[in-house]
Amino acid sequence: LHRLGFSYKKPKGVPAKANADEQRRFLNRYRTAKSYGPVYFADSTHPMLNPVLASGWIKKGQDVVVKTNPGRQRVNINGAIDIKTLDVIARSCETVNQRSICELLHAIRRKNPTKKHLYLVLDNAAYNRAKSVCRLSLRLKIKLLYLPPYSPNLNPIERLWKFMKKKIMANQHYETVGDFRLSLSEFFRGIRKYRIDLKTLITDNFQIMQA
Repeated sequence: LHRLGFSYKKPKGVPAKANADEQRRFLNRYRTAKSYGPVYFADSTHPMLNPVLASGWIKKGQDVVVKTNPGRQRVNINGAIDIKTLDVIARSCETVNQRSICELLHAIRRKNPTKKHLYLVLDNAAYNRAKSVCRLSLRLKIKLLYLPPYSPNLNPIERLWKFMKKKIMANQHYETVGDFRLSLSEFFRGIRKYRIDLKTLITDNFQIMQA
């Protein structure tokens, strides 16, 4: 089979309800928006106080042990990334809700005080469509663009979360939530040192998914 051009790999999972036409319409809106001003893609993540066990080179006959923590303690983070400059804004919060999304909107505007046209891409979570969020976006002159349902492939910040887990959580044990929060904070404050990695990883060469 190798000689015939086949390789042994897993199939890709595709959301059963992904709609290709809706994804195309969103991409048309996005391409129009990015010709006018910065476009940030936003999302939230909830990393747990436990290591992500990752494969590595281990000598035959030996095991490597990584400490784990009991319970399900986690940190909530709202973030946004400018797809062109790779500027990252991240804010930890007690709960991801309309108030924390409003705080993210304020942070984006503070980062871009003179930009006439500013866009933020969000998923369709109820708090992202809350009246308080919509009113504030109008006041701050940030145009909201909503992703089609079941389209994580169109939100490149998902790749940032995976990269963060690789750098901060892979086989890494933290004694306390405070230690974990500090490590996450240091990662996002020093995000520019990963610019070369992110430039390769995070692009807008989107692929439309359909079942």
